[in-house]
Amino acid sequence: MKKEIQIQEKSLQKKKQRISKRITKLKDIIAKVEDRFFEGLIDSETFKNSKIRYAKKIKVFENEILRLKNFNPVFEFQSRM
Repeated sequence: MKKEIQIQEKSLQKKKQRISKRITKLKDIIAKVEDRFFEGLIDSETFKNSKIRYAKKIKVFENEILRLKNFNPVFEFQSRM
């Protein structure tokens, strides 16, 4: 039982790390979009739509991290018994 819980905890940690990396990449994309807008390479509508689209994706990933933080492997393991 203890080993199974440790495996699940490690898996959760890896998932959170992968999601955090995705969030960082999306924030970098938003920064690049902002730079392009300020450089006059894209118009305000494109900027607005891009920022909204990436912000939505970030929110989905942030919600997933919250869900994973609230996940309790011990409780999950016990509920399967």
